[in-house]
Amino acid sequence: DLAFGVEGRLARRAYVRSGIRLNTLDDDGMDDFRRTAYSVGGSYAVRASVFVDGHYTTGGDRTGREWGIAARFVY
Repeated sequence: DLAFGVEGRLARRAYVRSGIRLNTLDDDGMDDFRRTAYSVGGSYAVRASVFVDGHYTTGGDRTGREWGIAARFVY
């Protein structure tokens, strides 16, 4: 796999990110679109040391779809 992503700050407490993941091996003759995954996500600083994160990933038949929400503490 090969992955690229970017992250940016929208506001003082809000961040966004996106990325793409590619399968670099052509072991089954499938087209690249079915093995490529795209993702978007973001973080919000509820307090200076508490963040809420979320993400959504989607792609072709072989990459599936997923989402997640998490809280993290920074110290």
